[in-house]
Amino acid sequence: MRERLSVLQAYETAARRAVTVDWGKFGLLALVVAALLVLGACRQEEQNRTLNLEKGTYQGAEDTPLAEEERQILRQRARNQRGPASPSLP
Repeated sequence: MRERLSVLQAYETAARRAVTVDWGKFGLLALVVAALLVLGACRQEEQNRTLNLEKGTYQGAEDTPLAEEERQILRQRARNQRGPASPSLP
């Protein structure tokens, strides 16, 4: 019985060793990964942008007006998307 108990203790010790994590190496790896994520989020195009937004107000760049030819193209596309069953609009 004593021999059987020592075998079980040996298995238990081996299992604990297998699960043990070297926190020094793991912590360093986690720190490096976190630093890369934080630094990767600092893209140049996101710098100096407006962070105080007014509700209901578009604060982006103003749209350029469409030329008449572009309007005609868009109208034709809309007509094509309506399909044959829709009434014809100007």
